[in-house]
Parts: sequence; C-alpha cells; structure tokens
Amino acid sequence: MSTDTAEKAATYKRALAIDLGELIRKLNPYTNQQNRVTGLSTGEMELYVDNTRQATSPAGSTDAIVGVEMEGPYAQEWTFKGAPQRVGMAARIKYRYPIRNGDGAVLYWVDEHILVGFAGGMGG
Repeated sequence: MSTDTAEKAATYKRALAIDLGELIRKLNPYTNQQNRVTGLSTGEMELYVDNTRQATSPAGSTDAIVGVEMEGPYAQEWTFKGAPQRVGMAARIKYRYPIRNGDGAVLYWVDEHILVGFAGGMGG
C-alpha cells in the first residue's frame, strides 16, 4: 500500500470514529433534556478522562485516557428487540452530565455509563 493510500485510509478511519462518537452522543436519551415539571434540564455529556501522559504515549502527545472498563471473555446474552444476542466482550465507558436550574446554572453532576456489548463468538 502506498504512503498516500495509507494516509487516506487513516484519515477515513479517523472520520468514521468521530462520526460514531457523534452518533452515540446524539442518541443519549439523558442529556440535553428539559423536565417541564421541575424546570430542571440536563446538559451535554462529558467523558471522564485522565490527561496524564502514559509511558507508552509518544513524546508531546495530548491523548487523553478515557475511563473505560472491559470484561471478557464475557459469554452472556443480552436481549435486544426481544431476541437474545450473544455478547462476548463488554465495555463500560464512564461519562457525566450536568443538571441545571431554570437559569442554566449547574446544580450538580450525574455519573452514568455507556455499555457496549460486542456480539459474536469471540473470533472463533
């Protein structure tokens, strides 16, 4: 593969990763919502990150370490749309979102998790 082709492929993969992150953010049913009864609203979700540069990170790297936990081989079934789905690996990604009053001031933060189940037979 030529260097130009490899660079285009890498750029395309980064764009897809950004799009996937945006999709997950937009699908979050708990953020950017208004409670008409209380007048409180939720804000934008924020991932928990650790900006400590890891020993394996390249010098000058600004990569953040996202709060992720993995479990596997998981070998569990999750029910999705009434049908069992075999999940071989699971990830839990920690995030938070603010609860705001009617004036937009943050009253407190709520911690939550995104659960990702990787369906399949663990590559076998």
